Amino acid sequence: MASQAVFALESAQLLQSPETAAETERLRTALREACDEIARLESDLGGATARLAAQEQQRAAHFTEAARLLEDTGRDDDAVNLLDNVAAGIRSHVVSLEDPHDSPLAHTYRLGRDLPAIGGA
Repeated sequence: MASQAVFALESAQLLQSPETAAETERLRTALREACDEIARLESDLGGATARLAAQEQQRAAHFTEAARLLEDTGRDDDAVNLLDNVAAGIRSHVVSLEDPHDSPLAHTYRLGRDLPAIGGA
């Protein structure tokens, strides 16, 4: 009876030597630690991205303010346009930083499941 139980466990690959069980547990622990580290890094990245976006918005505001001050003095329109364009470029960059579709899982191409069905039903 015991030999049948052992045979059934081994057939289902549930019977492990102590060394294999220890190695499996070591690998599970390493995997948990790696997942925790990834979660911590993703959290740090999210915070850094938010801080960078705030700093870039502030930078764009400074360029816009400089353009308005230059405009008030009646100076060169090209310089005002340049400062406005730099501010707009910074703002568009900040928007791209906050794009939720920057995930590695996002795709811009269409797969078969994305296309409409062909033929009648």
